[in-house]
Amino acid sequence: MTALQSLLDTFRGTAKTEREKGTYFERLVKAYLLNEPYYRDLYAGRVWLWEEWRGDAAKRGAGNVGTDAGIDLVAETTTGELHAIQAKFYDAEAQLTLRELSTFLTAAGRKTFSHGLIFLTATRSTGHLRDALQGQKTPISLVTLHDLEGSQIDWSRYQPGAKPVLKPQKQLRPHQQSALTAVKAGLAAADRGKLIMACGTGKTFVALKIAEELAGKGGRVLFLVPSLALLSQALTEWTQESGIPLHSYAVCSDTWVPHAAPPCAPRRTDSRAATARDIRGNRQRVKAGEPAPDLRDKWPQSVVAVRLHALDCARPTHRKPPGLGNL
Repeated sequence: MTALQSLLDTFRGTAKTEREKGTYFERLVKAYLLNEPYYRDLYAGRVWLWEEWRGDAAKRGAGNVGTDAGIDLVAETTTGELHAIQAKFYDAEAQLTLRELSTFLTAAGRKTFSHGLIFLTATRSTGHLRDALQGQKTPISLVTLHDLEGSQIDWSRYQPGAKPVLKPQKQLRPHQQSALTAVKAGLAAADRGKLIMACGTGKTFVALKIAEELAGKGGRVLFLVPSLALLSQALTEWTQESGIPLHSYAVCSDTWVPHAAPPCAPRRTDSRAATARDIRGNRQRVKAGEPAPDLRDKWPQSVVAVRLHALDCARPTHRKPPGLGNL
């Protein structure tokens, strides 16, 4: 049993009512959104439990927004978009359908919200719900138990109401340091090269450290991957492990993807059930025909991640000044 599973079992055993159990999980979700590097960057601390949001909404002139109507939390991005969030604390074996989510989906579909997130502990329901949620009026992302397990938060030390303790970031191992040194030496004498490493030896992490060493603060990195699964993996690890704060953009080839949705459209040919709405690690999505983002001086390091299938979309985007013209 993992530390997070043990923690959730403690919630189940301690809570005297279903409402109390749900409150424990909602507060855990809030702590996650405030401290997990990707969401910390995305929301910059603007996350409210529903009861907290009611007061904030009134101050904004929205009046009394009423009961939660299936929405447990609200978050606001740094660009001012509101995201509706539901925390579904079920047993791992529970079988959920869209019927259990219907109230939330209706509430999240209001024009107030540009995106929805569902935190789901029922692991058996993840696959069919991910498929069923495609095509919703408001894009909906699933955050699964697996995602929570992969957090930088040290769940073994989590205490409700206290600031979460984060796991220490990785350090280069000797073979990884050797790879980094070799790449720096090679690129000092040539403008391109290959780094070949075996599976499981930390290629993604080494790539991050190469980018930090060679591009550095204020630099720009173009990162090409063959699949959505690798795009998700790379952006998640880079966001969690970066020594230099970074902001990442993802280029997609599908013009229908909403601006508030994650970056790339789903492809059935991918080796795992990754969809556009599962990709994390970026706040801004770049689509074909859109003006290129101006990356100058806004972030210590900017990373543009492109699935190879969408490379034709990246070319017209990065040629448009003043955005990615120097890539």
